[in-house]
Amino acid sequence: MKTAGVKKLVLEALDSLPQPHTEDVIDEVFCAIEHHAPWRAQYDELCNELGQTVVNTWGGFYISSAEGGQSVRQVPAVKSRLVQSYSKLAPSHRRSQRKPSEGNARQQTLVAEICAPLNQWRRK
Repeated sequence: MKTAGVKKLVLEALDSLPQPHTEDVIDEVFCAIEHHAPWRAQYDELCNELGQTVVNTWGGFYISSAEGGQSVRQVPAVKSRLVQSYSKLAPSHRRSQRKPSEGNARQQTLVAEICAPLNQWRRK
């Protein structure tokens, strides 16, 4: 599967986000990728190989599938500059609420610290 790298990347970033996930989880995953250097390098490599449209489209699909949510509507991206728009997801309880590993817990903290001031600045 050519998009296996995309799936691995977005699911790793998804697992780093604090629970519960919001309807804007797709934008939040791409924000996490954008601000975490190793993920951003992997994202850029995938875009060079597959094209940004393919990476973003499949990334959104894999996130939505993992969350078990249905697309509600397409909206402009606010948190991430990697995507121009994304689908807001209706809430679903299908995703397991497993405890993150210690490494993922540290990544969650890092992502929250990086994205919070950025989100506040963008809301001004």
